[in-house]
Amino acid sequence: MWEVNRNSFITTGLTGEGNEPVVGLALDLTGLAGNAVGTLVPGFLPLVNTNAGVRGIILDADEVANLQAALPAGSSIITVDLTTAGTANSSQAFAILALDRKLAYADEIVPVKWDIDLGLRYGFDQNQVYSKQTAWPFEGNNTYRALEQWFQRTHNQRQYNGVSHEEGFPVITYPSDIEEGQNYTSFSIRHVNSAQVDTGSVVQSPQLAVVLFPFANNIAITQFETMLAEWLTSNNLTSIQSSL
Repeated sequence: MWEVNRNSFITTGLTGEGNEPVVGLALDLTGLAGNAVGTLVPGFLPLVNTNAGVRGIILDADEVANLQAALPAGSSIITVDLTTAGTANSSQAFAILALDRKLAYADEIVPVKWDIDLGLRYGFDQNQVYSKQTAWPFEGNNTYRALEQWFQRTHNQRQYNGVSHEEGFPVITYPSDIEEGQNYTSFSIRHVNSAQVDTGSVVQSPQLAVVLFPFANNIAITQFETMLAEWLTSNNLTSIQSSL
């Protein structure tokens, strides 16, 4: 785990600078040392003690939930320290966590998750080592980054169609009501605009209206669902389904 973290970008600036988007977690399966997995909270998690101090990662709420679901119950995460390795507070297992990729200056690629293929130079001895992948990369639904880029490329293009949308520096962005770091519940309302273009022809244009609610705003979501369901029923239309 020392070598994994030495090659991770969390140790950038140390001897042998790393740039890999992974970190290594040394696990005490007894839970007697380190940070208990069951009580992890968003914030700094120390992972390795270096000659430049303790390095680690800043966990968000999703990462905490994922670690608690994936790691063995009752285990803890030890801060790797070569001065005490193999003596007190030794680990009996380890896990590898992929980090989000670093964003470019003007980054329009929505996915930020990495998949990792874990192995040793000469492979694992299957008679002695048990390994299992417990999670795969998933961007999630209705996250800020995906919704914001979708909005900027569609409706915001139409709202600001008379001005420039591309410039190297500074990068041009226009106002958006989508809040950074927020997840949403979305409602997609599909409808059709009909236009009589001549005496014998009607053009029907499919339309999509997207309504977003902050994910935790359950009262507003329930009220909106009730109101919309009543309107649909009164007009003999199809019922709705929300996307979480």
